[in-house]
Amino acid sequence: MNNIQNYLIFYNIGKYLARSAIIFQYTRTGKWNLVYSLNASIAGLVAITDPCVYVAPWVSVLIGLTSGILVTLGMDLIESLQINDPVGAFAVHGINCIMGTLSVG
Repeated sequence: MNNIQNYLIFYNIGKYLARSAIIFQYTRTGKWNLVYSLNASIAGLVAITDPCVYVAPWVSVLIGLTSGILVTLGMDLIESLQINDPVGAFAVHGINCIMGTLSVG
């Protein structure tokens, strides 16, 4: 695959990220939440940054789905620990950067 094909595949993964987070959040709470969906889109891009050269396109979809769920769980964990993170920056960047780094190996 050339670089343009890789870019287009990984760029379109955001659709899966937002869907996985919003469906996961809806099954847990019964409410639609746009913030979780938007954070999941960013989290998926963070998670795929490290392994994008080394993984196949189908693995990038799995990484995207996993990061959407991890950002939801991470934001809930930070809220339950009463840590002040109003936009979910640690759940988006911290947790999913760790997951992306681990998925390289």
